[in-house]
Amino acid sequence: MSAIWWALSAAFSYLLGAFVIVGLIAGGLYWYGCFLDKADIDDIKRVLTYLVWVLCAVEVTMWLLGFTSGFYILLALVTNVWGFLDGIHRYPKPIVRDPVNLFVGKVTLLSVAKALTFVFGFRYRTSLWFLWWFFLNVWTLPLFFVMSLPFGDKRLSHAPMDTVDKDMLVQLYEAVIIPVHRRKLIVTLQHHTDMCIVSALRICPALDSLLAPLPTTTRDYYRQLLRKSAIRPV
Repeated sequence: MSAIWWALSAAFSYLLGAFVIVGLIAGGLYWYGCFLDKADIDDIKRVLTYLVWVLCAVEVTMWLLGFTSGFYILLALVTNVWGFLDGIHRYPKPIVRDPVNLFVGKVTLLSVAKALTFVFGFRYRTSLWFLWWFFLNVWTLPLFFVMSLPFGDKRLSHAPMDTVDKDMLVQLYEAVIIPVHRRKLIVTLQHHTDMCIVSALRICPALDSLLAPLPTTTRDYYRQLLRKSAIRPV
């Protein structure tokens, strides 16, 4: 009798956990869909960039705690940065202009390889945590990226596409050997840094105290950006 009760309790726990996981996933997708209804291209790129770095931090933490293998974390970081961060930087050019191209092939191959490596590299495959982390680590970025594509959205489809449609490695190579491209890369990195800092200050004004050690001109620069809303909040 106790064995039957234990089996029923375990089945109920797994079923309840599965419903909770599905609910969290559905809630996240619904929130992002509502966000896309009002967001412009800069907002979308900013949120996707945050998601990439948060996911990288989560995956590194899981590796340090022994949940995943070293080969998986290496492939995961390559996929997140060279695959999706590169796509976010060029968004929405590479797919809107031509849905069948080298970028799509690169991201597809990296995502499939990441999924297979996670399946064989996750050390607790028999638990519900496997289902949760498999979706969060492997499929969150692809789903959010596909949802962000402006197909059928006239507002985003006709937005200006002033990004450089070149692979990240090509741009880094050009920045090393061509001074003009190096200056452009520095300006782009400075803009993204400003965007992240000002967005963080808008979300949590208490972080303003962290600017205290910086030079006065730097503090005034970010506070001026904040006042003038030069970079919009998420």
